[in-house]
Amino acid sequence: SDANAAWKHRQPGGGQSVTTLGDALHHPALYANYPDLGDMPLFFDPSMPTNTLGSYNIAANQMILNPALSRDEALSTALHEIQHAVQAREPHPTGSAESH
Repeated sequence: SDANAAWKHRQPGGGQSVTTLGDALHHPALYANYPDLGDMPLFFDPSMPTNTLGSYNIAANQMILNPALSRDEALSTALHEIQHAVQAREPHPTGSAESH
């Protein structure tokens, strides 16, 4: 995680809420390298199973977090899901490394 990342948004109670990643997370280095991530929709979905912390939907380019998460858990989960979003934007090898 980046030491400059700061969770700015606390999800409201009640029904599903939506914001953008840029409104919820202060992370200048991330947005400098991936400007579109700041506009990515971020949903807090109360219907998410309790054993699911969050998810990143590649096709819809959106992040969904469980609103039951604490502030620290939400930040940690968002950073994890951001990694999936970055990987979707970058060419990266698949499969296992060859043995030499």
